[in-house]
Amino acid sequence: LDQSKQLLITYSLNIGALTFDADVKDSAAAFVYRQYPVFEADAQVPAGSSVDLWLTEDSTKFQIDVVPADTSNL
Repeated sequence: LDQSKQLLITYSLNIGALTFDADVKDSAAAFVYRQYPVFEADAQVPAGSSVDLWLTEDSTKFQIDVVPADTSNL
């Protein structure tokens, strides 16, 4: 959570609503598994906008988007 807060501050954004899963016992151990607005690489949001975060300690909710390697040159 602290890393997420710092990143938002770096980009002049504010933390909106924080929603913790029922399984979260230690907010320092929780990680963000969802946000609104959803991240889009080319999107721009006005400075000062709020970002809502959903946090969990359940690693099965955490998805890493993996871009397949380009193997066309092999």
